[in-house]
Amino acid sequence: MKTSKHPPSPANFVSVETALQLAADLAALVSKDGGFIALSPGFKSLLALDAPQGKGLVDFLERKDERENFVRDLESVHREGKVRQRLYRLKDKDGRTRLIASRLYPKPEGVDGPAGAFFSCFDTTALEGSEADFRLKREESARIKALLQDVMDGMLTGLLVLALDGEVITINRMAREILRAGDADYSGADVSRICLGLTPMFEVLEPLGRSREISVTLASGDEIPLGFNNNYLRDSRGKTIGVVAVFKDLTEIKRMRRELEAKEKLAAIGQLAGGIAHEIKNPLFAVSSGLQLLELDLDLNEDQRETFDIMTREIMRMDRLIRELLSFSAQKSLNKKPFDLCRLIDEVVYLNQGLIKEKGIKTKRTGRENEVTVAADKDKMSQVLLNLIQNAIEASPEGGTITASCSSADDRVVCSIADEGPGISEEDAEKVFDLFYTTKKGNSGMGLALSRRIAHEHGGTLVFKPREKGAEMVLTLPKS
Repeated sequence: MKTSKHPPSPANFVSVETALQLAADLAALVSKDGGFIALSPGFKSLLALDAPQGKGLVDFLERKDERENFVRDLESVHREGKVRQRLYRLKDKDGRTRLIASRLYPKPEGVDGPAGAFFSCFDTTALEGSEADFRLKREESARIKALLQDVMDGMLTGLLVLALDGEVITINRMAREILRAGDADYSGADVSRICLGLTPMFEVLEPLGRSREISVTLASGDEIPLGFNNNYLRDSRGKTIGVVAVFKDLTEIKRMRRELEAKEKLAAIGQLAGGIAHEIKNPLFAVSSGLQLLELDLDLNEDQRETFDIMTREIMRMDRLIRELLSFSAQKSLNKKPFDLCRLIDEVVYLNQGLIKEKGIKTKRTGRENEVTVAADKDKMSQVLLNLIQNAIEASPEGGTITASCSSADDRVVCSIADEGPGISEEDAEKVFDLFYTTKKGNSGMGLALSRRIAHEHGGTLVFKPREKGAEMVLTLPKS
C-alpha cells in the first residue's frame, strides 16, 4: 500500500477549500513567498480579513526574528518536504498580541498552482503554564545560552568549566585553540579526553583567584605551559556544582622572557668584559714589548727560543681575545640601509668557497624570493652570517650539505643556516650563546654571543632550532 511521505494534513483527504471551511483551528493555504491564498473562517475573523487581499502571515507577526524564521521555514518545507513547528506572536484585528502554536506542512497533494505550504495553528494565549509557555521559555533559554556561548567564544583567554566529577560542562573557542581540541563535542566527557595534565587546574586553593602555572601534554604529544586561575561554580542556592578555570598559553611569554634575560645577561657581561679588557690591554702591551726586547738582547739557545715563541703566540692570542672583548662591549651606532639579504648570504657563501671545496661540502639555497630587502647594518649582518656559515662548515662532515634559506613574512625577514653535523645536545642548546662557551679547540667562544647581540641591536632574534640531523640557526629581523 502506497503511503504519503508527509504527515497527513486536512487537505490530503478533502479539497483545500472544504478543509479550510471545516477547520476548527486557524488555518491557511500560503504561496511559496508566504502570501495568503485561502484562509479558514477562524483565521479570517482573527485578522479581520474577508479575503487574502495580498496579505501574508509576515504582515501580522510582531517580531523581526519570527518573520525571518517563517520565511526560512517556508523555504525549508518547500525544499525538504518536512513539517516545521514553531511559536509565533501575532497581532489580531484589535491590536492584541496572540501567542499561536503552528505547524507548517508541505504543499498538499493534488494542489496545483502557486501554493507553497499549508499553515495550521491554534491560539495558546490563554493557556498559561501550558506546553506552549514551556516551549516559549525553552526558546528563550536557548537564545540566552547561545548569547553566553558567543560571549565566551569572544574571550581572549581559554575558559573551561567542569562538574565536580571532572566532566566537561563547557569549553570556549580560545580553550579549544590553546589545547588543540578541534571541534569535537566534549560535553559530559571526562576532561582527560581533551588533553593530559589538566587536573591541577581544577584544584581550587586558597587564596581564591591566585595565578598558577602547569604544564599539559596535548594529543600531539607536545607539552605547553599554561598560566591559570580558578574558582568554584555555584548555583542560585550557593551550592558548589563545579569549577571554572580561565587560562592562557605561556609559551610566547616565556620565550620573550628568556630573550629579555639573555639581552640583560649579554649587556652585563659586555660591560664586565669591556672593563677587564681595558685593564689587561696596557699591561699585556708592556709584557709583549719587554719580551721582544729580551729576545733581541739575549743569546738564546734553541730550547729557550722555542719557549719565547710559545710565549709570543700566547700573548698574540690574548691580544686577539681582548680585541674581541672590546668589540663585544662597544656600543656602536647602527648604519642601517636597505639591502638584499639573499644576495648577502650568497656573497658570504662565496667568500668561504675555499673551505667548502676542501671538505667537499654541497651548499643549497631554499625559500629564495626574487629579493628580500631589509634595512640593517650590512657590515654587522655580514659578520653574523660569516660566523654562522663558518660554524656550519666546521660542524659539517666531509661531503655534507649546508642549507641556507631566506624569506619574508609580514614585517619580518627570516634567514636560516643548517648543517648535517653532530648537532647540539639539549643541555648545550641554551649555552651556545653564552660568552666563552665553545666545544671547538682553539675557539674563543664569542662568535654566537656577538652574533646574537647584533641581532638584538637590530630588534631581531637569533635562536637555535633542533633538527633530527645537524643544527640550524634562525636569524629573524624586522624589515625596517
